[in-house]
Amino acid sequence: MNYNVLLVDDHTLVRKGFKALLLTHFPNWQIREAENGVQAILTCSAVRQDIVLMDYDMPKLDGLSAARQILKESPGVRILMVSMHGDHELLEELRETGVMGIIYKNAGDEELLHAINRIRQGIKHFPSSPGSNTPVFSSFAVRHDKKRTGLLSLTAREAEIFRLLVAGQKPAVIAATLSISVKTLDTHKMSIFRKCNVHSLPELLRFAFKNNAI
Repeated sequence: MNYNVLLVDDHTLVRKGFKALLLTHFPNWQIREAENGVQAILTCSAVRQDIVLMDYDMPKLDGLSAARQILKESPGVRILMVSMHGDHELLEELRETGVMGIIYKNAGDEELLHAINRIRQGIKHFPSSPGSNTPVFSSFAVRHDKKRTGLLSLTAREAEIFRLLVAGQKPAVIAATLSISVKTLDTHKMSIFRKCNVHSLPELLRFAFKNNAI
């Protein structure tokens, strides 16, 4: 089933990271982006969204206020809030507003996908408090290796480029998405190849598959 999904965050790289992750698992989903709560409301008014993944702390209009307006106009929209906070008062406000769940910013990508699958089924997702210290999009790290090697050694920018590469994005598209030159992208790509001990994109894809990163 195809879904209309709206990603709302004031950081472009965060939105791109979420988008790359979701399209890897749900390639047929139609994904739109908004950088604040006001844009989120306008987008939902123009095109009905099935799922809204929205940051809580944003300029112009915070996620909770935006959620109230979105749900007032479209009660069936399933909203998953993203926040670094997990206090009882916030969780109660989210529940009362009609938000379907919350995912904490220190969650792994597997937990994010689990939360999205739950709200797709109409099941609320409200973990009581922030869990592990694993950053979002880092569950592909080699957890059993105590040394920072392979995927675990990638910088945040390299990890983002890694995910876009294995998702099949063309270099020119990646460079434009991340607002960097193709030459800079090539430098990052060579660093990724070196750290992952591969020499080509097909080898990188096999490496990603072996390490459950694809």
